[in-house]
Amino acid sequence: MIPVGADELSRAAAALEHCSEGPIFLQSNIHNHGLAREGSDHRAVHLWRTPDWTGFTGLTAGGVLMPQMRDAGQGWSGLRPALQGRRIVGANGESGQVVRAIEMLGLTDAPTALNREEPGFELDLKDMIVPDVGGLWSQPLRDVDRDLLLGWRAAYRVEILGDTPAEAARTAPAEIDDWMRDGSHRLIWQDDRPVSLAGVNARLPGLVQIGGVYTPPELRRRGLARRAVAMLLAEMRGRGATRACLFAASAQAARAYIAIGFRHSGTIRMVFFSQPVEVTP
Repeated sequence: MIPVGADELSRAAAALEHCSEGPIFLQSNIHNHGLAREGSDHRAVHLWRTPDWTGFTGLTAGGVLMPQMRDAGQGWSGLRPALQGRRIVGANGESGQVVRAIEMLGLTDAPTALNREEPGFELDLKDMIVPDVGGLWSQPLRDVDRDLLLGWRAAYRVEILGDTPAEAARTAPAEIDDWMRDGSHRLIWQDDRPVSLAGVNARLPGLVQIGGVYTPPELRRRGLARRAVAMLLAEMRGRGATRACLFAASAQAARAYIAIGFRHSGTIRMVFFSQPVEVTP
């Protein structure tokens, strides 16, 4: 595989519109953060392509592998040489592609803290089923108590991503910083009580990917998560989004998304290694 240079980034982004599947993290990171270099955002990417521009693999500055190799064919054979010596902390993408990428890189036996499939969903926003949101209101995070956000995000990471409490407490502050900087998340209130959280974790023109949805355990099974997502999507639709995608960490979450019109679309896989692993020859 061949490194993509800055002068080729537009061509790569255009090609990815026709050969991608699953989550849009790679395309979003290219669009919003560009190629990784000294001092770049942790979401900026090192990017490689097949010689015929039909397959792409990204590795964020933070070490997350993101394959978009559906149409790569024999191009898979170039993946390991291209990434030799790189350190990888995890991977996400269409489930089969992630499994194959890890196999091709010789990392199948590397211990993982998380290795999970999740169903993906998509929605044309004109078809969204808007629930009753009476009594609820949405707040940008810039005005929110930071300690509340840190507690909720750490709890999410322990429950959904398999972190230890210490790992979650260490990781959550930087994530909250990103959310506040990007203006990507909203806290949902019911009267004077915060009840749910939802955000956009990747975006392209006209398309948003929803993530980080969290409702405290004592407030679940009240329809708050689906209403939080619907409120956020209504806001994004007002800003020009026409489509949305997401993936569900549980059957309960899937039911919430289906209730507002999302339809199943493929399967994604998230992998986090127990320790960063290096790609060897």
